[in-house]
Amino acid sequence: MSWLKNAVSKVGEKAEAIKQSERFQKLQEKTSVVVASAAESVKRAREKIGRPANAIEFEAQLENRAKTTRTVPAIQEMHKTWAQSIVASNNKEGPRVSEGDHDLGFKEMFLQSRALENSLEVIISEPSLREHYMKLPTADDSPVAALHELLSKSLAFPAAQWQGLIQVAMSGILSGDQVTWILSIVTAMKNDWWNWHIFGVAVRKSSRDQSQFL
Repeated sequence: MSWLKNAVSKVGEKAEAIKQSERFQKLQEKTSVVVASAAESVKRAREKIGRPANAIEFEAQLENRAKTTRTVPAIQEMHKTWAQSIVASNNKEGPRVSEGDHDLGFKEMFLQSRALENSLEVIISEPSLREHYMKLPTADDSPVAALHELLSKSLAFPAAQWQGLIQVAMSGILSGDQVTWILSIVTAMKNDWWNWHIFGVAVRKSSRDQSQFL
């Protein structure tokens, strides 16, 4: 996905410049096609893999919680919990859903859901929330630090390549269409859960094959 790395790098390098509406509009027009292509790829992958009913239900619960959590302390706690659950999921701990030869952990279900995007949209759309997330984190226990910690565990790019984008999103100067576009960029930047699924299946198959010779 070299095109995405290039697009994100340009956004990060020119975070201040794209606050100017005209330039932002041009950037939006140039990247809308590739972002739409990435979103379509994710959609096709989801359709191919299929998801158990309880995985869909779990993701819906995450998305609903993101939409209905609307105070700074509650949002901060939610982001902390999600980040901790991702770490636990990496260690094969926490909720899991069996799906053929592979178990879907919290991390995979979280990334497949739109919980992250929904939470960002809630913050961006409410000035009283947004003011707590406009600057880069300077304290580990701040609301914005919790958000950036979650983003660092959810996105496939280093912080330097998405922090500027988040600052622009929190600036309060964007139109609804521009916010939607930024959220689509976040979706495209997520870690590749589909490759994780394929890797997990391959590892389990290899282990079974090797066990036959022991």
